[in-house]
Amino acid sequence: MKLVKEYMNSNVISFKPDDSIFTVAEKFYKNHISGAPVVENNEVIGVISETDIVKFMRISIPKNSESTVEPHLLTLLLAGLVKGRIALKKSLEKLAEIEVKDLMCKEIVSISPDQSVIDAATIMSKNKVNRLPVIDNNKLIGILSRADLIKALID
Repeated sequence: MKLVKEYMNSNVISFKPDDSIFTVAEKFYKNHISGAPVVENNEVIGVISETDIVKFMRISIPKNSESTVEPHLLTLLLAGLVKGRIALKKSLEKLAEIEVKDLMCKEIVSISPDQSVIDAATIMSKNKVNRLPVIDNNKLIGILSRADLIKALID
């Protein structure tokens, strides 16, 4: 039987609840990951993912259905664009204030290192998650992703 501890990644990238969303985005990008546990006092208190960030980033951009603009409407169009740019700037400033604890999923779905990768696949599918923190004695010791499950399948 293939166990989680054989396929988990023990070099876990994690975040603190007061980390900024920009820090998260940068680490996701640099490390080619899409989610990570949030840890406080050596305890997993949540998980943050790209999906959490994307859901938050709802920025409306002014739409112009007219393909041609009459001269007297040009002023209105420019005013709309300026207003849209100001709204975008305010949204980005608001985003800069957001911390991990504001967006993270607080429902922790985890697994033990001694469970099977079949158990892991079942838990991921049932809970619609892409990664599982691996917890032993209430301590984060690794993370198991869907890619790790694929590796277990071909090993």
